[in-house]
Amino acid sequence: MLLADGDVPANIWMNVAEWTIGDMAGSRGRPVRDLGWAGEVVAQMAARVPASGRRKFAEQAYLDSLQKADPAAAERFLRTRVGPAETNAAVKEMAAGRLRIVEAMAAPLDLKFTAADGREVDLAQLRGKVVLVDFWATWCVPCLKEMPYVRAAYKKFHDRGFEVVGISFDKAPGAQPRGMERTAAQVDQFARENDMPWPHHYDGKYWDNEFGRRFAIASLPATFLLGKDGRIATTEAHGEKLAVEIERLLGQ
Repeated sequence: MLLADGDVPANIWMNVAEWTIGDMAGSRGRPVRDLGWAGEVVAQMAARVPASGRRKFAEQAYLDSLQKADPAAAERFLRTRVGPAETNAAVKEMAAGRLRIVEAMAAPLDLKFTAADGREVDLAQLRGKVVLVDFWATWCVPCLKEMPYVRAAYKKFHDRGFEVVGISFDKAPGAQPRGMERTAAQVDQFARENDMPWPHHYDGKYWDNEFGRRFAIASLPATFLLGKDGRIATTEAHGEKLAVEIERLLGQ
């Protein structure tokens, strides 16, 4: 047991449980210490506070590391969270989104939309090319720090069959919480001014972004790098690793 149930206040118990999961699973850049222990605390949390909204975030931290260490175990865990026994709607939605990513590693990713500049985008029409699906926002500092690598890759590999598709998490004017709002035209202008000539999806819904919710995107930037067969090859191609992975996939 993490803590004796006894008279421990629920908020204190949850604080300790969340810290333990993050510490053992290696969240926020920390090294993984003990995924087995983290999994036990996740299970205890589900049993003690099944309806808590904080479960989703704790389980995301656990899954981020479990997916890298043992993808099959991560998939098994996710399937328990989308079954009828799971009553927490937020956890179920998160698990369903992450399962869609797993499924898109086995079958081509289906994604189509009209971009902010009016271009029609359909990943089915890009089969035979390597494609980066980049979830980003103009207000996201880590996204902007990552963007030079994306621009460099686009310039280097575009003529060889590499494409980028942006998914903007920018907010429409008037959306809550207030601040950092941009229209579709402003996102398009930002992309043009910052040498990002690829198409960008925009719906102005911030974290309720259509594709963000479909795939349970919980932090930015997030990326799917697709092989020529349209399947997700990796979600970990960032920084200098991006060019390495593109080169590998173009050679297949």
